[in-house]
Amino acid sequence: MHFKQRHNAISFLIVATFILSFITAAGAVFLKYHLQNAREHSLQTIKAHTGIDFNVTSVETEGLRSLTLSELSLLLPLGDNDKLHMRAQSVKLALSIPAMIRGKISVGDAVLEGVKLVYFKGSSSQQPKPQKKPFLLPPDLLERLPFQRLSGSDCSLEIRQDDKSILSFDSISFSLTNDSGKGALLVALETAFSVGASAGKIKVAGDLQLPGHVRGEVHFDGINGALLRHFTPVPDGLDGALEGNVSFSGDTEKSLLVETTLDISRFTFPDLPAAFSSINGALRSVIQWSSADKQLRVLSGDLSTDLLNLKGQGVIDFSADSPQVQASVTGENLPLSAILAEYLPKTLNRLGKPVIHLSGNEYIVCQVTGALEHPSIKVEAAVPEITLALQPSNKEIPEVAFRLQQIRASWDSVSAVPELSALVSDGSIKAAKAGFEATQVSGVISLHGKTISLQPFSALLAEKDLYGSATYDLEKEKAEFKITGELSALENTILKDSIKNLKLAGDIAFHASGTYLAGGPLTVKASADVTRGMVAFEWWLKKPVGVGATIKSLNAEILPGKSMTITGEAFVEDTKILADLKYRYSDDKKWENTRTRVDLPHLEVNSAGKCVDIPYTALGGACKNGFYESNYVGPLPGDSIAKLGGHFDHVSFFPDGGIHPLDCTDTSVEVTITTIKNKPKTTEFVIHAGDAKVPPFSEKWILPMGAKEEEQDSEEKPSEPTFWIFNLSADSISLPPWQGKDFSGQLHDNPDETYFSFFRGKMGDGQVNGAYHHEKRDNIMTLKGNWEEIPAVYLIRHLELPEILEGNCTGTVSYTVDQDDPGNTLETEGSFSVTNGHFIEHKLYEVFTSSFAQKFGVLPPAALRFKKLSSDLKIKGDQIFTDNVSIESDGMTITGHGIWILEGDMNYRIDLSMSPDLAEQISIMRESFNIQGFRMTQRNIELGFQLSGPTFNPTSELAGLPPIGVTFVSGAADLTGEAMKLLDTPRQMFMSIFRSGGGILGATRTQTQQ
Repeated sequence: MHFKQRHNAISFLIVATFILSFITAAGAVFLKYHLQNAREHSLQTIKAHTGIDFNVTSVETEGLRSLTLSELSLLLPLGDNDKLHMRAQSVKLALSIPAMIRGKISVGDAVLEGVKLVYFKGSSSQQPKPQKKPFLLPPDLLERLPFQRLSGSDCSLEIRQDDKSILSFDSISFSLTNDSGKGALLVALETAFSVGASAGKIKVAGDLQLPGHVRGEVHFDGINGALLRHFTPVPDGLDGALEGNVSFSGDTEKSLLVETTLDISRFTFPDLPAAFSSINGALRSVIQWSSADKQLRVLSGDLSTDLLNLKGQGVIDFSADSPQVQASVTGENLPLSAILAEYLPKTLNRLGKPVIHLSGNEYIVCQVTGALEHPSIKVEAAVPEITLALQPSNKEIPEVAFRLQQIRASWDSVSAVPELSALVSDGSIKAAKAGFEATQVSGVISLHGKTISLQPFSALLAEKDLYGSATYDLEKEKAEFKITGELSALENTILKDSIKNLKLAGDIAFHASGTYLAGGPLTVKASADVTRGMVAFEWWLKKPVGVGATIKSLNAEILPGKSMTITGEAFVEDTKILADLKYRYSDDKKWENTRTRVDLPHLEVNSAGKCVDIPYTALGGACKNGFYESNYVGPLPGDSIAKLGGHFDHVSFFPDGGIHPLDCTDTSVEVTITTIKNKPKTTEFVIHAGDAKVPPFSEKWILPMGAKEEEQDSEEKPSEPTFWIFNLSADSISLPPWQGKDFSGQLHDNPDETYFSFFRGKMGDGQVNGAYHHEKRDNIMTLKGNWEEIPAVYLIRHLELPEILEGNCTGTVSYTVDQDDPGNTLETEGSFSVTNGHFIEHKLYEVFTSSFAQKFGVLPPAALRFKKLSSDLKIKGDQIFTDNVSIESDGMTITGHGIWILEGDMNYRIDLSMSPDLAEQISIMRESFNIQGFRMTQRNIELGFQLSGPTFNPTSELAGLPPIGVTFVSGAADLTGEAMKLLDTPRQMFMSIFRSGGGILGATRTQTQQ
């Protein structure tokens, strides 16, 4: 360059420099002057336009580039009662002169010292909704930053609510360097924070290098639920501590890689099992963002905790209009034992100690595919084997043990149908209290959608096969089942008496199916073979083991704990049985019958006889229209009235240990059993027979009926006594030696007494009526009876006396006796008469000696006939008084009165009046008396005798003679002895008749014993 030119250039630069220096100095003086004078005006203007309470204590400048604000404070309203207060010791700003020359305001450096921010959070503050802002690319970001370097030290941030500090960040230091010339941004931040008694640290470092290279690292510790709750909703009970690093690097235009290392300590989550109340673990993950194909890939993700281990990977594709996801997560080492034990029903834990053991490697896999907003999710889980057992503390609860194998479960969001399957093996159920034990329980259990099924399943129940299937609909809460098997030794199970008055024993083979609806009824359809079982109802019905019996159909509807209805059809051998039963669940946890109706259209007596538990053997033909009906009548539990009956063409009841049966034809029977608490239990029979053949009184055929003491449960209260009523009637009746028709009577029996309130019947052309009473405690018996024109032969045969006369008998009797002392307590009054009778000649010869017949010859027919034989009778103790004894016949009248003692002596007066015509026909009378003289005087031969001494061998004294003019002609010396032999004939008759009182007594004794 030419020297002159060089000199001119140097001179220009010197002048320019001087001018620039002057302008700068003048500008600084001018700026300082205006800043100081306009500070107050500016602050007021800012407050007016922004509403921010803004204040600066002092503003200082150092030349044109440096500006220092001291004791800066501001109060910024944020809405919803929130506000932000800031106080800074100093804010130093270094202005950028080049930017100012270009007309822009730019801060080169900004240094904040002692900044304290306090965020006042209103009590009703709500989290503001995030607003979408345009995404800034790195060049744009660097361009818009108003400073080149921002730094701070000794800063703090405090969040307060209700005048309490809830979160604070202390010792905040940071720096942000914007080197726009080099296209770089550097960030550094470090702070400590505290939440209550908890404290932690956060440290951030990173840089951005244009065009898009970034790298950085975030380190933190002490992050807990209390901190997170101030920024995002966190479930109650979730807490713990997090410490870790997040590092990232890459090119925003190509690919970014994020690595996370996270340590978890003392993590708690609501409703986790007690064994996992505090969880420790670690998370390691690597995530890649590919800008080229707009995909976010999870290259690896491992979460290892005390609770479970998770591994995941996947990708989210943002290239399409709708982001697509494809990912999977696998869980291993699942603590299913602890989880199952924890989430089993609480009642199960109270029942006993459940034992759950898992073996093998269980896992769970979750796959997510499809649109990110609405992905398809599929979950699969597998457990090789689970062993379940329950040892109850209450012996009434069954012991249970099962082994589940090959457990598989799955669910997907498309079908939303869960599925599960498992093999059940080596199962056992032992209900010691109920008397059941099932072993070798096996089957296949599955869940498809909302249906759980166990089909098929099999087991051994008391060493007998049991198999079937079962399903349960979770949505409808409906269960269905089918089961086939055999129940054995029912007498050792709870079923033996689960229904009142019904007892079961032996073996029963059955098939059943049914449904159950939650809150509704259990319906059951069943059939069974009861041949090898015993069924007993109350005390009188008992089907023994071995009698063929089948239940063809049984339909039951059960409301658990409330009611049960059963209808069905059954057969006992060839007898068809139709049943309709209703029950209610009683307070003592047993089913109590409220109504029973059993119909037997055709009943074979021989079959039914095997099933009736009475002290008789029943044989015969058939019963038509048989029935049994029992109805609850209230108001107390157990109050009922039962009826049973039928019509028998022929039935025979042979008493145990008896000789002859009770045999009836064309018989209708109806029994009414009334059971009302606090009242006597009564059983009333109404029996009518076309023809009845009854065993003799001498046989014991009326036997006690009712429950045997040894059959009663020792735990039950003694059964209430039964009051029996028998309404008996028959068109014809045979009760040896009696034969009658149109018989009727009512017999009562109870613990205190037995009595016939009445009995009546026709015999021959006559009628019998009476009443009978036996007081059991004192053993006193009373009989009242009357009869009219009945054949005397029945009385004679009943008294087991020689049948020496015939005729119609009329009489009455009333007597009372203490059967423990009959000889001293018998008291009897009565009378009887036999009309138009006659003595049977050949019976007289059989009864009396042959010498009697040889000496006196054959009695004339007139001597054997009589018009009337009568007597009044009174018995007191062993003394028998007979008054007004009379035998009236053609040609002879015998009267008498006296007393005789059973098995003792007698004292009798007998008077004989005989017509001459009759006397003439008797050789001894003809030889002993002047018959012609009596005939001439028209007087009868009258003799009186006094009998005394032993009853059956008395001595006789002549007590009265005929008039002196009519005397003996010969044999007078033998009259007393020989005539007595003649007179002994009617005496024997009298004695036989007199003995009727004793005979009736004896017969009554026999009947009472029976």
